[in-house]
Amino acid sequence: MGLRTIQAIRELPAELRPEQVFGCEVWRDLDWMLDEDKVGLDVSDHQNLATSLVSVFDSQVAGGKGYDMATIGRRRAHATYYATHDVDVATSMIFAMDLTGLVSDPSLDIKEFVRRYINRFAADVSRRIDKLL
Repeated sequence: MGLRTIQAIRELPAELRPEQVFGCEVWRDLDWMLDEDKVGLDVSDHQNLATSLVSVFDSQVAGGKGYDMATIGRRRAHATYYATHDVDVATSMIFAMDLTGLVSDPSLDIKEFVRRYINRFAADVSRRIDKLL
């Protein structure tokens, strides 16, 4: 769905494109990105509404799967693990990827755009392993 949205926005005249576009990954999350590359969205307010909204989809909560509770738990974990050496600024967070560059410059290759983030993460992991060896 995200790719189709990016393509649709790219087809808009430049003056009608949104100023900012963020993408969130639900299933895998954005653990494959460096923390400084993620945009932390504070979704602490209205926890009752958040819980109700993620519980609306029976296919996600019926039959023994607790995606509703897992989603709320993940958001709370993000708030704690984000900026690990700082005091928490939120009780619930969603991580997003800034996709603005992809919609403001339609000549950018989507795969290469994502690959840059993956390569930055891979390089960071390699540096950390090298430090330990």
